[in-house]
Amino acid sequence: MYTLSHLFNNEQVNLPLLEMICKSIYYSTGLPAGILDSDGRGIYLTGQDNHYEQFFPNIASELLPFVKNQHTSNGNGLYIYDTPYEFSFLVMPLYEYHHFKGVLIFGPYTVRGVDEHMINEILNTHQFPISQRESIKNFYATTTIISASRSYFIQQLILSSITNSKITTMMSNHDQTLLDTEPLSIRTATSDAKKPDYNYALEILFLTKVKNGDIEKVLDLFNEHIKTDYLNSHTNEPLRVAKNRSFSLSTLMARAVIDGGVEADQALSLEAHYREHIESSRNLKDLVALIEQMVAKYTNTILQLSNVNHVSVIKNASKYVHMHLSEPIRLNDVADYVSLSPNYFSSLFKREMNISFADYVNQTRIKESQYLLETTNHSILDIALSVGYNNQNYFTTIFRKFTGITPKQYRMRSAK
Repeated sequence: MYTLSHLFNNEQVNLPLLEMICKSIYYSTGLPAGILDSDGRGIYLTGQDNHYEQFFPNIASELLPFVKNQHTSNGNGLYIYDTPYEFSFLVMPLYEYHHFKGVLIFGPYTVRGVDEHMINEILNTHQFPISQRESIKNFYATTTIISASRSYFIQQLILSSITNSKITTMMSNHDQTLLDTEPLSIRTATSDAKKPDYNYALEILFLTKVKNGDIEKVLDLFNEHIKTDYLNSHTNEPLRVAKNRSFSLSTLMARAVIDGGVEADQALSLEAHYREHIESSRNLKDLVALIEQMVAKYTNTILQLSNVNHVSVIKNASKYVHMHLSEPIRLNDVADYVSLSPNYFSSLFKREMNISFADYVNQTRIKESQYLLETTNHSILDIALSVGYNNQNYFTTIFRKFTGITPKQYRMRSAK
């Protein structure tokens, strides 16, 4: 039970204080926040860019009975309201002497990404017209995703803010005015400090490719960038600097392959081996040749693992396909998503799945269209569009390729 008397003035909600709480949560977490009155009408909202009420107008009327029931059962507190639409809110009832005054509401948010199949299920279950599909899809795409662990800490922050009666004295009126006009964004501070003579972003990309065992891209990056940008330096002791950087690179690669599934003892043994050989190198040319060998050796430890190490790549690629089913899906985009070169990803996918990536995309789309043909009355053209085919004739051709019959025939058979 929480004491909330400071949230009221003369039997009315203390709007300035509640607005400050909403701003504090929004600016701290990015989670939209607002105040609803006792009839469910919004009297203050901040960060509400996706306007859930235009698609789900009954949310407020459905939420109020939940809030009142929670207060009756458990008293003042912060509760999670899960809607029937795959998104949720954090809600705090506002009661004064058992008189309901309204509710603080934080959200909407989802606990996971909503993929194309889930969009179709939501449209079908709640009987949304197919014409709203893209707008609803955009709503979910712009809704904050909060994991269970992050939700716990956000709840603690909200409770601390709500129960802190001195929150309005912690910021001057001038600062509060600035807060109203300042957009929520992330700013990068500028610095006059001298930039390092190697590319940190390149280093991260390189290590990611090593971790994924993308030997083709690893060697390309090494020969095109690492060899010149990382190992060369404009100092009086280029060999010493190159050796020091090589030590660092070896350590980083050892950690990368451990993350990729290589046994720690094996990776650390490689690190010790190359540390000794790096130090004994007598000139820069020999050192560069050694490092190229080292790069290949570390990457090959990933490739020598069982195919289980590629499961995450296939899983993430499949996730991408399901999340973008109604959109153009390009091999290059998916390869970039899983941090592999297109050629390597294509061959890996076919080897692991026994099907080309293009056929997998079509197969997934056809399976989704079968679900829609069986469970909805949408036209075949609308279904074709919703699974990524802009041409009904082409959709029919692909559908027949995978099922042996046309979409119309499939629907007629399913109806029997």
